[in-house]
Amino acid sequence: MALPVPTGPEPDLNGKGPKTAEPKGHKEDKALRQKLLGQIFEQLSDYCGTPKRSPMKGMQRFVTMVGFEGSDNEWKDEYKSLCKEWKVEPSKGFTQEAFNKMVDDSSPRGCYCTNEELKIILDKFLATPRVPQGTKVRKQAPAPPDRPPKKQKVEVQFQ
Repeated sequence: MALPVPTGPEPDLNGKGPKTAEPKGHKEDKALRQKLLGQIFEQLSDYCGTPKRSPMKGMQRFVTMVGFEGSDNEWKDEYKSLCKEWKVEPSKGFTQEAFNKMVDDSSPRGCYCTNEELKIILDKFLATPRVPQGTKVRKQAPAPPDRPPKKQKVEVQFQ
């Protein structure tokens, strides 16, 4: 199962509509591209709590943004396939270098994204609160209906 190849003038990050290869001869700002790739990879590794690595959950977060719509079980198989393709140890996860190569590769084996698409992906990551892997989010229980919520006593001292 190959990942979709996102490109074209209108970024398609929801997996809807056709995707075409980047036009030949189109020069993108390489410095900007490296910065965007670095920031996205940092988001992925921070999300998983694994500095300098993006394991399965981090990579799933990325590929979902570029059109992967499979189940968690399908993702496990796809992740193993990607790791084999890019010579990555599945238990350790992708390095920045392997991630960059995959996202820069416009062949069917890669997952090429234009700089514009990378900007959109980064913006979506930054807009989504990060919850480190393994962290449990607690919801505060509402006050019972027969009792009003407690009020805090505020003391003000004047000098």
